[in-house]
Amino acid sequence: MYSRATLVRIMHSVFFVLVLTGTSHAFETEIQSITADAEFLSVAFSPDGASIAVGDVEGGIRLYALPGGTEDLAFQGHDDAVTTLAFSPDGATLVSGSYDKTVKLWSMPDATPARVLDNKYRIRAIAISPDGAMIAAGQSNDDVTVFDMATGDTLHVLDDHRDPVYGLAYSPDGATLATGAKDRTIKLWDARSGTLKTTLKRHKGGVRGVAFAADGTWFASASDDKTVKLWDLKTMEVRATLEGHDNRVLAVAISPDGRTVASGAQDDTAKLWDAGTGELRATLTGFADPPSALAFSPDGSLLAAAAEDGTLRLWGGQ
Repeated sequence: MYSRATLVRIMHSVFFVLVLTGTSHAFETEIQSITADAEFLSVAFSPDGASIAVGDVEGGIRLYALPGGTEDLAFQGHDDAVTTLAFSPDGATLVSGSYDKTVKLWSMPDATPARVLDNKYRIRAIAISPDGAMIAAGQSNDDVTVFDMATGDTLHVLDDHRDPVYGLAYSPDGATLATGAKDRTIKLWDARSGTLKTTLKRHKGGVRGVAFAADGTWFASASDDKTVKLWDLKTMEVRATLEGHDNRVLAVAISPDGRTVASGAQDDTAKLWDAGTGELRATLTGFADPPSALAFSPDGSLLAAAAEDGTLRLWGGQ
C-alpha cells in the first residue's frame, strides 16, 4: 500500500518487454508489457494519448507516460479497489470510482485531489459525458447516480435496474446514456432528463460492459453469457452476436475507427473481432489472470489490457 495522499516514484517496480511478431493484423503485435506489484482492475487513456492510468485492487492509481512509460507516478487514491477510471474530455481531470463508496476527482497532471463524491454503495462503473458536464456512477445497489461535474451536485438517480450496474457509456453526441447490469438488461436513458428510453433484454447473463462506436450508430455489450452483442442504435436490434469466449466476458471496447471490437474475459484471453462481419480476428493469450479492463488509445494506435495478474499490456495497430 502507498502512504495516503503521497505521490511516489515507482520506477524500480516496473519493467518493460518489447515483443515484435512480424506481419500481423491490427492489434496483434504486442509492443509493451508493464508489470507492477498490484492487481489491475481498471484502465483509461488520457484524451491526448500521452498517458495511461490504471487502478488496482488495493486502492492504488498509477499513471504511465506514453510512449515508453518512463515517467511513472503512483498514489493511494482509495481505501478499497479502484474499479473504474475515466479522464474528462479536456484531460484536466481524472475520475476514479471505488468499492470504498466514493467517486474522486483528481486535477491533472499531478493528481491533486479536487473533489470527493460520497455514495452509500460500492461504485462499479463511471462514465463522463462528452461535454464533460456530467459523471454517471453505477452502484452495487442497482442505481446509477448522475452528478454535475462542476459542482458535485446530484442531477439524477436512475433506479430502474434490479441488480448492480456494471457498465456505463455515453453516446458520442451525449444524448444517450447506456447502462448494463447484473439483471441481464441494457437500459438506454435520455442523458439530459434522466428519462428511460428503452430496455433491451437479449442477454442470458449479467451485462458487464457497454461501449459506443464513435459514429454513434451502434454499440456493444459484454455479458456473463460469454458473448458480446453488437446493437443497432436506430432499430434497437442485435446486428451480431460474437461467440468464442469460454467464460463470462468482463470488458468490451471499440476502436476509434469502428472497425475492431475487443473483448476481455474470465477465460484469461482477450479477443479481437471484425465489427463489420462479426468474425473473430485474433485471440490474445498469455494472461495469468483475466483481463478485466480494455481501452483503445484516442488515435487508435494502441489497445491496452489491464489484468488482475498485475500486467498492463499494449498492442499496436497497423
